Amino acid sequence: LTTELLVALRGKRSRSMLSQRLGYSYNQVSRWESGRRFIDWVDFIDLCKVCKIDLAEAMKLAFRYHGALDDQKYLLSFFALKDNLKSFSEVTEHSRYKVSRWISGKQNIALAEFLEVMNFCSTEFYLFLEKLVDIDALPSMTEDIKQLRHHEKSHFQMPGTSLVLSSLDLDSYKDLPKHDDQFIAKKTSLELSEVQQILRNLHQEGVIELKNSKYITLRHQIRPQSSSEGLRSLLEFYQLRNAHFAKTKFPLPSSLMGYLVFSLNSNQVHRLKERAAEFHNDICKIVNESQEGADQVYSLTMSLLNCEDLR
Repeated sequence: LTTELLVALRGKRSRSMLSQRLGYSYNQVSRWESGRRFIDWVDFIDLCKVCKIDLAEAMKLAFRYHGALDDQKYLLSFFALKDNLKSFSEVTEHSRYKVSRWISGKQNIALAEFLEVMNFCSTEFYLFLEKLVDIDALPSMTEDIKQLRHHEKSHFQMPGTSLVLSSLDLDSYKDLPKHDDQFIAKKTSLELSEVQQILRNLHQEGVIELKNSKYITLRHQIRPQSSSEGLRSLLEFYQLRNAHFAKTKFPLPSSLMGYLVFSLNSNQVHRLKERAAEFHNDICKIVNESQEGADQVYSLTMSLLNCEDLR
């Protein structure tokens, strides 16, 4: 993947010319593309600059990351790699010592390694790649992308999928002697028939599997951002869901149910987006830090939309 990405970024530029523009007296780009040398993340930042690729914008759009690109310690903290050190090390077979050195900034992380971190810690890895290059230029990703699109379509058709997946990660579910559809329905407030249909779909698609009489999740949840069709279906689902809760005997506090519609000077849109991203990141941090003993599933309806974008 790293080689394909480098070739796609370079485009029609010559390797030697690009190496010179990066300050090398020898053909370093050729070494990177052939795999004779690993390209570090910091070198990749410089390569994107020379190739006029807005890496910062791709990081913002895909991950809502607004920090410095070359601050490795902050970057890996943002992706919560420290919290996932054990599982990341087991899955990728990188030693915990090596990963710890990345996290502390004592060892530079290679591009290939950072791509692994992105893929492991975030559901927006493919969106990130799409913001950098034409995804068709990455043949090693073709099957994964095709499968992802299939999962997204299923997710749009049954928006409660994310609620069911979250409930399967609850400690209280893992403590059950065996799987219980009623438990999932209670935690998600979905109809029992809908829970059963979602579980069947997830099992058929290989997203979950039954092990020791309970379901376990096999891959990250899908949070599609790039499809206006999917976004519309998800918005409708959660708006109707919130409206339903608001009419029940025990409605949620109105302060948690509010929607804002407002006008804004276009010069201030970037400030609004940055603050919305900060809020989202703060929420994610709280959630990541409070998984031990998790026993509730919540959904937060927060979408910053220009209605014209959805037409």
